Amino acid sequence: MKKIIALSVFIFAALAVFTGCDDDPVLTKQKKVEFSDNINLSAQELELSDDNASDEVLTISWTAVTFSVEAPVTYSLQFAVNGNWGQGVRLDVEPDVLSASFTGEELNDIALELGLEPGEETPVEVRVEAYLNQRVYSMSESLNVTAYNLVEPYIDYPSLYIAGDYQGWNIEEPDSVSSKLDDGVYEGYIYIPEGGTNEFKLYADKDWASTSYGNGGDGVVIVANYAGDNFVAPSYGYYLFAIDLNTMEYLLKKIESWGIIGEATPDGWNSDTDLIFDPDTELWSVTADLKATGFMKFRANNAWEELEMGLDAEGNLRYGYHPWREYVDLTNMTVEADGNYTVTLDLRVPGNYRYSINAN
Repeated sequence: MKKIIALSVFIFAALAVFTGCDDDPVLTKQKKVEFSDNINLSAQELELSDDNASDEVLTISWTAVTFSVEAPVTYSLQFAVNGNWGQGVRLDVEPDVLSASFTGEELNDIALELGLEPGEETPVEVRVEAYLNQRVYSMSESLNVTAYNLVEPYIDYPSLYIAGDYQGWNIEEPDSVSSKLDDGVYEGYIYIPEGGTNEFKLYADKDWASTSYGNGGDGVVIVANYAGDNFVAPSYGYYLFAIDLNTMEYLLKKIESWGIIGEATPDGWNSDTDLIFDPDTELWSVTADLKATGFMKFRANNAWEELEMGLDAEGNLRYGYHPWREYVDLTNMTVEADGNYTVTLDLRVPGNYRYSINAN
């Protein structure tokens, strides 16, 4: 009987101890930290251009993520192609902010950094990262983006206008040569297709009644306000045409090729990697494997001291060597990583020469 009483007292005391410990921890199942909903994109398809560069074109919003620790949550936006987040673009957002907006230019910068080909619609994946004491990610959403080339605006330099047999003697839609330095020296590039007389004349304005300039022979320019004394290209093809109204001289130089040369190119400094001319677009381009460990420049006619182009201090395309200009030692071009690239040279607008190097 004493043993039963003693056991009962022990059990009762034990129960009293356990039921009286209100501060003791209780095991519970921890809630999973995650996004409660998909992120929201204000658009699913965007064609970017100069026209919407300053407009707000995209807003991305998301729901707050609740962590077990009470503290400000850091969010980051991530953009990638084909789910390659390690090679993507990451942008941090202010803590606890649940949306971000982008102008066309800002989104275009992201697209070009991702290696998107300008003018081609490409799907880009977007997701949001939330971080406090661990990282969690939203489901990704797809955004179809068409990027564009960011270039300096065209500048209307003083110009003279070309009408000729090769373009139907159309004075209302002429080619032109321009004086970038406004010093009386004008130049530009013209393409003369096969099958015509290769004759043309230069005009002070887009008007037959304006002062016209013609060929006086042996590289001499004359005022020729009458029919005849036209400039004549020796054959069809692509030409640099320059005129100096100070000395009344002209230069008509046939361009057989433009190429890239330098350590970054397949043949190094040994030989050019030639660009291919498209007569429909009048652009020069080539696709080649380039190296990040070297430099390169544009060179004409596979020869030194013909025409060379590099970059000025602002990164714009400029002449290094030109037969009518003093030589300038410009910066050569580079690529950020080894890879396959398409290089394009655009000489269509006098004084506004441009280039692009886009990863494939």
